[in-house]
Amino acid sequence: MQRRPKQRSSVNRKSSNPSKSSSSQLPRHHPIPQPRRIQQHSRKKKFNFANFAIQLIIVAVFGLSCMIFYRSATADQEQKVVEQILDQHFERKVEDIPEYKSDSNPKRTTEEANAYMNSQASDSITGEKIVKQKLIKLFKLQQKSDIEDSSPIVTRYLGSEDIPHWLPKSSTSEEGVKQWKIKVERAKEDMRKLDEKQFPELHGIRREEVTANIAKSEIKVVYPSPAKVGTHPIIEPTFGKHRSDVDAIFALAEGYDLKIYLLFLESLKATGFSGDLVLSVSALDKLKPGVEEYLKTHQVNDKEKGINVVAYTLTWTCFEGDGITVANGAKEGVRKCALVNMYGIDSDGSAIKDPREPRPVATARFELYWAWSLHYNAHSWLMLIDSRDTYFQTNPFSNVERDTGGNADGLLYLFEENADASTIGQSSFNSRWLKEAYGQEAVQSFFDKPIICSGSTMGEQVSIEGYLRGAVAQFDKTKCKLKGCDQGFHNYLYYSGDLDNVQGIRDIIVFPQGKGIINNLGVLRTKPLKNWGVLDDNMNVLNWDKSISPVAHQFDRDNDLNTHLKEIRKGMESIIKDGTLKKSTYGPMSYPIPGVEGAHPIIKPTFGEHRSHTDAVFAMAEGYDLKIYVLFVESLKETGYTGDLVLSVSAHDKLKKGVEEYLRSYHKLEGEDGINIVAYTIEWTCYEADGVTVAKGAGEGIKKCKLNGMYGDENGHPVEDPYLPRPVATARYELYWAWSLHYETHNWIMLIDSRDAYFQSNPFANLDRESDISKSDGLLYLFEENSEASNIGLSAFNSRWLKEAYGEKNVTPFFDKSIICSGSTMGEQVAIESYLRGMVAQFTKTRCISKGCDQGFHNYLYYSGGLSNVQGIRDVVVSKQGKGIINNLGVLRTKPLKERGLLDESMQVLNWDKSISSVAHQWDRDSDLNDHLKNVRKNLVSKYYAEKN
Repeated sequence: MQRRPKQRSSVNRKSSNPSKSSSSQLPRHHPIPQPRRIQQHSRKKKFNFANFAIQLIIVAVFGLSCMIFYRSATADQEQKVVEQILDQHFERKVEDIPEYKSDSNPKRTTEEANAYMNSQASDSITGEKIVKQKLIKLFKLQQKSDIEDSSPIVTRYLGSEDIPHWLPKSSTSEEGVKQWKIKVERAKEDMRKLDEKQFPELHGIRREEVTANIAKSEIKVVYPSPAKVGTHPIIEPTFGKHRSDVDAIFALAEGYDLKIYLLFLESLKATGFSGDLVLSVSALDKLKPGVEEYLKTHQVNDKEKGINVVAYTLTWTCFEGDGITVANGAKEGVRKCALVNMYGIDSDGSAIKDPREPRPVATARFELYWAWSLHYNAHSWLMLIDSRDTYFQTNPFSNVERDTGGNADGLLYLFEENADASTIGQSSFNSRWLKEAYGQEAVQSFFDKPIICSGSTMGEQVSIEGYLRGAVAQFDKTKCKLKGCDQGFHNYLYYSGDLDNVQGIRDIIVFPQGKGIINNLGVLRTKPLKNWGVLDDNMNVLNWDKSISPVAHQFDRDNDLNTHLKEIRKGMESIIKDGTLKKSTYGPMSYPIPGVEGAHPIIKPTFGEHRSHTDAVFAMAEGYDLKIYVLFVESLKETGYTGDLVLSVSAHDKLKKGVEEYLRSYHKLEGEDGINIVAYTIEWTCYEADGVTVAKGAGEGIKKCKLNGMYGDENGHPVEDPYLPRPVATARYELYWAWSLHYETHNWIMLIDSRDAYFQSNPFANLDRESDISKSDGLLYLFEENSEASNIGLSAFNSRWLKEAYGEKNVTPFFDKSIICSGSTMGEQVAIESYLRGMVAQFTKTRCISKGCDQGFHNYLYYSGGLSNVQGIRDVVVSKQGKGIINNLGVLRTKPLKERGLLDESMQVLNWDKSISSVAHQWDRDSDLNDHLKNVRKNLVSKYYAEKN
């Protein structure tokens, strides 16, 4: 309630005699107006200086005598008057107080306001009486001498008897006065909040609104939106998309080498975290080598599990110390910077100038984090963490308290640094940041408190948003531009109580160092972590109870740990080389989704429908006569296989005679048993060797082709093929990937050549089926060719494909290895999908467009370690030729299969243990088997037409 200022009344004096003055009934400090001097008009006389001086002295002596007499004669009387006035004010009877009638309009006269206050409970009124009684002591001292004339006093009841209402100036130090003032200001604020709660009408708040809308009968503080009125944040990710229903980690990560990202991201991924990682990175043209490619390998869509990187490239305008000269970069956070294109106008989204003064990036990050937080659900958990000096040991979100009661507010977690090693006051940096922002008087009482780290915060989205609003408001309030003021804001918000009643924050939990999710190690630098007992022999950072800390922050302050992690980072830099992933020290990686940002596969079957719960066989089968299809399909059917067979076939008008009708005869619906053919007719645009002239057909895989209608935008409209023209054998992996998305995670899928493969027993009959469908990875089966007959180095084709794609230096170590056939692969859907992503990524990186490069990609992925630590692949099983489900016969052409003991008298292809091979691949390389199967094909076609007629 605003109070009107008191008006001083003027008193006309008729006499200068104090004993007759009406002011004799007032305390000594009441102003006593001087009597007006009435000038008498008389005849002009000669002015006598001597007489004037004598008269002046007499008047002065008389006046001084009067004042002394007045002070001594009236002191006791004034005390009685003051006590009488106090008693009359505080001991009024209830029936004498005018009745207060509530009005929705809080404005009222002073008399009405006083009447309302006096009608309330007597605690505060009694307290005010106590205050005045205490001040009488000071009053008496002031009558006796002027020693305490300037003593600091409080004239309001503070709700506590523990705080003195005045301090003796003569015996209180300057520092003591400052501390007393801090306590007084806190007590006043507490009383104000209590007053708002008990007497809301006086503060313009309807009592019924308080009880109906305010939890715990408290008024919630709402910090202003960082976006000014009429504006909103308009920044968008450069790549990646937020997933609103997952947990997320936010970090600034600008200007770093690849090794920084590797340790941060790989250690996080190894914990099993599968939420969003949102990063602010340098502009794409300023990113260090390999960073963009690496980050883009960690992108998943809304329906997929796994860690998902969302990257923002922010534009900053930074200034030199003069605040005028534009600088190059933020200079490790020292320079003051303005955010470019952060906010836009509500009506049209057009960008506006940064509404705030240039400030350190570490301060401005609170605005970025706030804008990012708006993409997540209210009770998703968010972590704000420094990226350069942090790594993860266990999943930090595994044991957080999840909201199940529909609370409107959320939890906020703060993390201290070690209080035994340092406090705010003992840290010259932390105390300086607070004093710079708020002034020493306002923060002195915090100096014995633990430092709370602003680089490590967690909470539910709704609480994090409230906290971030508060952090931005601190800059708006203080305009503190020192590097480090963000830490000052962070500590002030908590220790001042300015987070206690903020909308969105249900409770604040502050974890002492080494007792929470994030272990801040910085101030422990005074001796090695091993001496502190928080680093074990395996270089695990520990909490004080010897449990492993989920998050180790500020690890670089310890020499042993820093050296250890530098070695890990150095080793991890070899993970990505020439665009290829190698085995990681820390958990699985993932290859990028084929296509381009914002696009997805839109191809649909020409006929047939996928059945998501079945196994499937994928094959390219374009341009073939009916006899090729008949042998392939009928042999598969005879094994008892009842899953899907997904084929890429020629366009309708180019299908050979009888093919479409035959394939359509194998159509089953979801829930029906039996083999089910799903056929796609793909449109290719192929080119002659000049890369310009459009060719007719793929030329048996030699010509380079574009996939038409494969990808579409968010609205399903086709977009241009984002890749260079490439052989169909290379582009097929994109088709297979799109098809794989139609199947459940642990269904088995086979990728096989159709022209030279046939089936002898059900290849899916004896697989290692995953019973735990919640597992997020699966098995991948690869199949070798015969290593005694040839290896990669002995094969002119295979060695050339590898050298052309990756360079001889990078593939020579593989030349003594067995050839692994790219035309025969099996695996659980989740593993197959990841493998196919990797295959597409190899073309993106190498741009190898020769026919056969797909076989080079396949072998390089395995032998380089690029499949050994990929998200979705639990294990890779490589079967030697003649010892697995698929028997690759190609390199055995040097002598007949019968002489090798791999073809029996019944013309069945055998494994080396004489068991029947489930799948015979490359059968046309053996003359006897080729002649036999040509006759089988001829008979099958005749049989089909006979049954049809």
